Amino acid sequence: MAYKDKDKEKQAAYAAKYYAEHKREIATYNAKYRAEHKDKATAYNAEYRATHKNEIATRQAKWEVEHKDERATSNAKYRAEHKNRIAKQRANYYIEHKEEIIARRLTKSYGLPTEGYSKIFLSQNGVCAICGDLPNNTRFTVDHSHFTGKVRGLLCSNCNAILGFAHDSIEILAKTIEYLKKDKMLLAISALFAFSR
Repeated sequence: MAYKDKDKEKQAAYAAKYYAEHKREIATYNAKYRAEHKDKATAYNAEYRATHKNEIATRQAKWEVEHKDERATSNAKYRAEHKNRIAKQRANYYIEHKEEIIARRLTKSYGLPTEGYSKIFLSQNGVCAICGDLPNNTRFTVDHSHFTGKVRGLLCSNCNAILGFAHDSIEILAKTIEYLKKDKMLLAISALFAFSR
């Protein structure tokens, strides 16, 4: 082994020993320095990240792979210990960013641009495309073809459920209508029969 390598090993061992023995002092000094030189440290860190972007990404990716299990365990532990705090943060975030979140979901799920929902809503005069009811304290459901993925309109939850349970089948819906008509006829006949007695 070359002299320089031995020297480096010696220095590394000394540095590790010194750090272990003076850990608290070093942490205090570093914290004080960062507090007193916050702008300088922020500028240095930003410059370092900008000039070493690929190196940092490679190092981080390697670390992620090498520490995948312990990171998953650590994250699970943190989520379990801070369950209420995380739920509260998520709820607050949702309240503050509700419209953005909904717009992102609509774009991701249906390819609707941000103003797409509003345009359809206005074109339907603010009512369900099937029953004509107003929304009941909730947004309408975006109805789309499961075959083409194309958005057909906005429906209340009841009408959307009807189409869902019928699997968008015109035949099933036609049979349902016939079934209800037959029932109405039977009711009318029974009422007529009861009236004629």
